[in-house]
Amino acid sequence: MAPRYHRILFTSHPWIAGVVSLAIADGYVPVSVDLKYFDIGGPLLTYDTVVIGFCVTAMAICFSFSKRFSSILCKVRDGDSGYSAYEDLIFVFSWTSFIHMVSSFIMVSYYFLYGNFVLSQVIAAGFSLAIFVILFFQLYSALQFFVTIVTVHQVARLYAKFASQE
Repeated sequence: MAPRYHRILFTSHPWIAGVVSLAIADGYVPVSVDLKYFDIGGPLLTYDTVVIGFCVTAMAICFSFSKRFSSILCKVRDGDSGYSAYEDLIFVFSWTSFIHMVSSFIMVSYYFLYGNFVLSQVIAAGFSLAIFVILFFQLYSALQFFVTIVTVHQVARLYAKFASQE
């Protein structure tokens, strides 16, 4: 993570997640009056675990690339960072699965710490750090998964270019 902190912090994703989470947690964006934590907790936890499984499986598939294609991905370098396309692909899967694991941990922790609370009541009492944290990590995780999809698409384009040359 440390060598790539700028790719994590200085992109739009954490900032968008932060602004939207702040707006909801401070009551600027209305939340359904009867929306309870368990109503969103289960589906979000399911989403998190599915993405973790996807990313771990995708990393395993990356290790099974043909040696020839892997070497091509290793030769394609990002001019700004110096990392290869292969390193970027593995990093994106690793970071996406890690951030979804953090989100899952938060979701499960909230089950035990807060129970089935009504979101609008917590927000009505003023800014809620608990709501902000859960929303931030879930929104950031979803945006990071979008980055993963884009990265897979870019690698697929490289593969198509490679395959068409053979």
